[in-house]
Amino acid sequence: MNDEIESLLKGSIDLHVHAAPDIPKRRMDALDTTRTAYEVGMGGFALKSHNYLTSPLTYLLSQIYPGLEIYGSISLNSPVGGVNPEAVETAAQLGTNIVWMPTISAEFYLSKTNSGKGLCILDKSEKLT
Repeated sequence: MNDEIESLLKGSIDLHVHAAPDIPKRRMDALDTTRTAYEVGMGGFALKSHNYLTSPLTYLLSQIYPGLEIYGSISLNSPVGGVNPEAVETAAQLGTNIVWMPTISAEFYLSKTNSGKGLCILDKSEKLT
């Protein structure tokens, strides 16, 4: 890694990190990702999955690497019940820091892949539902 990249990473916080276990397969698992972030001196990162709540995993990683800020998140896709207030409440109780609106289950995303009707957070008058 060159000096310029190292200086940019030092103390930085990446708010959008994917790691295994996940669907699709990822290049690095969550432990290797955390170790790398720690070793290069990052301030932290937010772990995101389109399919599951990451907070239990980030809690454990934070125990292994204290001082590194590791944020858990939930994406409101079909695997967690879609736009599901109970899932958000449970996630909050588990220390989740970020709630992502639907991504892979979103109406727009599925319309581009011809995969059927997806989730939408707006009603017909474009107000939040």
